[in-house]
Amino acid sequence: MGAKILENGSTYFYEHSGRENFLKTIEIVKQRCEVGDTNKIFIFAATKQSVIDLSTALKNSNCKVFAVSFPYKQIFMVKRGEEAPEEVIPETSLPEIRKKFAEIDVELVQGVMPFEEIILPGVSDLKTQVLIRTLELISQGLPLCVQAAIMACDGGYAEPGEKIIVMSADTAIVIKAAQKKWLFHPKKGIDIHEILCKPYSSRMDIS
Repeated sequence: MGAKILENGSTYFYEHSGRENFLKTIEIVKQRCEVGDTNKIFIFAATKQSVIDLSTALKNSNCKVFAVSFPYKQIFMVKRGEEAPEEVIPETSLPEIRKKFAEIDVELVQGVMPFEEIILPGVSDLKTQVLIRTLELISQGLPLCVQAAIMACDGGYAEPGEKIIVMSADTAIVIKAAQKKWLFHPKKGIDIHEILCKPYSSRMDIS
């Protein structure tokens, strides 16, 4: 199931969610970059290869690639099969990654994730969870894209109100950057102009 990118901001739909769509997402983002009304692309990535692939694809374009990652050395508990969960730090959160990215002229955007909760055992921030789940009704990758746009603005990599392209593995959007403080402001807030691609279903594929 795939629809072509049409004029006037139409969306390409993937049959399934996940990293299998990554190369197509790069192709779509590259095509949108060629329109020329924005020259910054932010990719939320956990692996350096994703960033390298995007940078290579856009090497001869006028768009600059920025990598957005989880906070420095952030630990995730990952369970594989029947084994006990183990601590994992994404590649793009390790200290040596900045040098790797600098070699391909990519800047790393890193800091507190806007929708990240402070861990209090047995307590959850309902407002944040509602915000994340609402964005996930459109795409599982959309909360990461929106957070990347906020982090880019708060970190000085995008100007408030600047139009940028943000992508994950299977979701890409054109968005007006904004600082977290102004997220819902009627004039200064985030504005998602275009959804370039997304899985057709927002439900997680568990088949």
